[in-house]
Amino acid sequence: MVAQISQPDLPRRAPKAQVKRKIATSANSTEENTPSKQQRIGGQQ
Repeated sequence: MVAQISQPDLPRRAPKAQVKRKIATSANSTEENTPSKQQRIGGQQ
């Protein structure tokens, strides 16, 4: 029973992690495109 429960959990967690990465990358790309984000990066450097 434990193996049957753990196996479905792994495939479910993997796609979720990939989706989170896609969301993070899309959010980063939109933030980088905004001038305010570029100014903040330039100010920090």
